[in-house]
Amino acid sequence: MFSKKVIQYLSYPHGHGFGHGHGHGHGHGHGHLVPAVHHAAIPYDFGYGVTDPHTGTDFGHTQNSDGNVVSGVYYVLLPDGRRQVVRYTADHVHGFQAQVSYEGGHLH
Repeated sequence: MFSKKVIQYLSYPHGHGFGHGHGHGHGHGHGHLVPAVHHAAIPYDFGYGVTDPHTGTDFGHTQNSDGNVVSGVYYVLLPDGRRQVVRYTADHVHGFQAQVSYEGGHLH
């Protein structure tokens, strides 16, 4: 009975006065499938870093891709004085692979 009501609700014409201030799409699907468009991968690289000795802020990130494999490093200075560093790669074969390491000692 539940599925019948769901189907009835979904097939009920929109514009029944239940707006509640939310926008509603009025797409009219006709069962046509649009083929997925696959674009050639584009190599890129970027990076940023923020260091502020006054506040102790220190973090950054670099990343690059040859169009197939993405690799990068990001880091952050932790409250205990250590720097957490994450080195990673990602591709369609192996997925996301990360190695986490810590540099420096603890502050007491």
